[in-house]
Amino acid sequence: MIALCLLCRNPTEIWCSFLSKCLYDVWVVVDYPLPLDTLRYWKGRYPSITFLSGYDQDEMSVREAGFVNINFIMRKDITAWERGLYHFAVTVQGKYDHVWFFEDDVFIPTASAIYNLDLKYPESDLLSNTCWRTQKVRQQDWHWSNIDIPFPPPYWTGMMCIVRMSQRFLSLLRDYGMREKTFFFLEAMFPTLVKRSSLVHHCPREFASVVYRKTYHYTDIRPECLYHPIKNLNDQAFYRQYLAHAIS
Repeated sequence: MIALCLLCRNPTEIWCSFLSKCLYDVWVVVDYPLPLDTLRYWKGRYPSITFLSGYDQDEMSVREAGFVNINFIMRKDITAWERGLYHFAVTVQGKYDHVWFFEDDVFIPTASAIYNLDLKYPESDLLSNTCWRTQKVRQQDWHWSNIDIPFPPPYWTGMMCIVRMSQRFLSLLRDYGMREKTFFFLEAMFPTLVKRSSLVHHCPREFASVVYRKTYHYTDIRPECLYHPIKNLNDQAFYRQYLAHAIS
C-alpha cells in the first residue's frame, strides 16, 4: 500500500480537491492545532482524506520518540514534518510500503506523475531530487552552522520538500529518533541516513524541477514531472487546468 501525506499550515480547497481524486490513501497533516469546527468542516467536505492536527496527536509522545528539530527554519521543534513522520513511522508502523511526503508549495501536475514513479521505482527506499556529497563542512557555508550531526562526514544534502520513503527508511528514522532523541535538518538528514545505511536511493529526472527558487510559466509544466516552488495555489490550479485541456 502507498499513502500520500501533504504537510501544510492549513488545509486548502485546491489541494484537497486534487488529492481527493487520487487512488491512494491521503493524509493532510497541519502545523498547528485546527479549531475543532474547522476540522469538522474539512472532514465532512472531504471524507476520503484523513486530517491530522495537533489535537489528534500526543505531542509528548512525538517529543519522547525524538521526532523533533527536523526544520530549524520553522523556529519550532515540532512541525507538520515531525507529526507526519511520527504518524507513519510509529503510529501506523508497517501499514504502508511507501509514503509520499510533500509540502504545499510543491506542485504535482497530475496524479499520474506519482503513479508512474511508483511503477518505475518499486524498491527504492528514498526518492528525492539530486543530492550533493560534503566531505569537509565549512560552518559559513549553507546551513551548517545550524545543524548538529552526531557523526563525522561525509554528509549529503538536497531539496527534500517532496520525497517518497519506504517502510525500511521510516523504520530507520524511528530507530534514529529513539536513539538520539532528536533529528537534524531534513535536507541533510534524509539523504545522509539513506546513504550511510546502504539503502536504495534514486533521484529520478522527474524531480529535476524541485529546486530552491525558480519562476515557472505554464508552458514549462510537464505532466510527468514535479515542481518546486509554486507558492500561489491559484497558479497550481491554472496549470492543472491548462494541462487537462492540452492532454484532452
